[in-house]
Amino acid sequence: MAKITCPRCGEVIEVNLTQAEDLTRQLRDELFEHDLQDRLAEADRLRQAQARQQEAEAEVRAREREAHLGEELARLRAQLASQEETLRAQGQAELLKATTTLERDRSELESQLRVERANGEQARSALREEMARREGELLQREEERLRAKDAQIEQYKAEVERLRDYRMRLSTKLVGESLERHCESEFNRIRMQAYPRATFEKDNEAVQGTKGDFIFRDYDDEGNELLSIMFEMKNEEEGSSSSSRKRNEDHLRKLDADRTKKGCEYAVLVSTLEPDNEFYNAGIADVSWHYPKMFVVRPQCFTTIIGLLKATALAVQPYRLQLERARREELDVTRFEERVTGIVEGIANDYALAAKNYEQAEKDIDAIIAKLKHLKGQLGTAAKHFGTASRRGEKLSVKRLTWGNQTMKAAFAEAAAARDEQPDAPDHVLGDPDMPVDPDEMT
Repeated sequence: MAKITCPRCGEVIEVNLTQAEDLTRQLRDELFEHDLQDRLAEADRLRQAQARQQEAEAEVRAREREAHLGEELARLRAQLASQEETLRAQGQAELLKATTTLERDRSELESQLRVERANGEQARSALREEMARREGELLQREEERLRAKDAQIEQYKAEVERLRDYRMRLSTKLVGESLERHCESEFNRIRMQAYPRATFEKDNEAVQGTKGDFIFRDYDDEGNELLSIMFEMKNEEEGSSSSSRKRNEDHLRKLDADRTKKGCEYAVLVSTLEPDNEFYNAGIADVSWHYPKMFVVRPQCFTTIIGLLKATALAVQPYRLQLERARREELDVTRFEERVTGIVEGIANDYALAAKNYEQAEKDIDAIIAKLKHLKGQLGTAAKHFGTASRRGEKLSVKRLTWGNQTMKAAFAEAAAARDEQPDAPDHVLGDPDMPVDPDEMT
């Protein structure tokens, strides 16, 4: 037999060992179950207290959020009104400023244009008078030069008569020798004495399949081109037979084309063709009725024609330069007028674009105002929704949440009982779950 003391009432019970073991196990199981129930009840009480605290904090945050949203709504309304007034004032001020600036610029440019036109008319009148005076002087000097040239031509004719006797011998000398090499040697012989700034070079650049033989170019002290000549050399010995020999006129078209392609002023055919033709045997033949500024010369007059053309170029060069300056001045006046006209047209275009932008700005401002009004309406709608949410939050309570839910009522009743056992616990606004609730207040 064994004695066992009851842990609940303290009574001593005598039992045998087998009964003692069974009672011990039974007591242990009862103690474990009782302890487990106590722990579960404590966990439920803690969980309910935590839920009540979270609900209270959520209610506080909702009220704070509602107050913040109300302040933000008021601030947005004030900002919207201020921006609308500022945009309207800025648009009117910028429009007035742009219109005033354009009007002032247009008046200044129109005044400047009138002054420049008057100055241009005066300059053109003076230029015409000066050109007329210089043209008269040029014609007078040209007549004097032509008379001197006629006298010089008479001297050349006498010299040609003297050299005619040597023609056959000279032609014989050229047989077997290239006419091009002969002319190049003759020019190089007098190059440094007579033409120190000139060039006499072989034409090696074919344009459209053709080219000349030599190009002569001479320049003045300032580097301006004084004279340019395209030379073509044709020797009597080039023909294969007497029946196939060509005339001088057969080469003039090609010579003129080559002269035009290379930008030369004069064209000279140095030829031994048609030895019996007295027109060409005079030494220098002017064929300008075929093509302008073109000559046919015999080889003995090669250097002579260059000298004559250079003398003519030297006499005409001052007037050519003056005429070129006058043309540039006339061109400058014309360009100035075109530039002024372009400025006026640009101002007109800018004015038209400004007017167009002004209209577009008005449209944009109207669109902004309409959009702001639309945003204002949306903010009003949001404010109404915030008010509805606030009213619903104020009506939120435990009894409304548990209306028609018996399980939740039982849980809150158990929590209320636990709260009554703990008088120091915070009294949250939970409501009485058994209190009747008006179903209309749930909406």
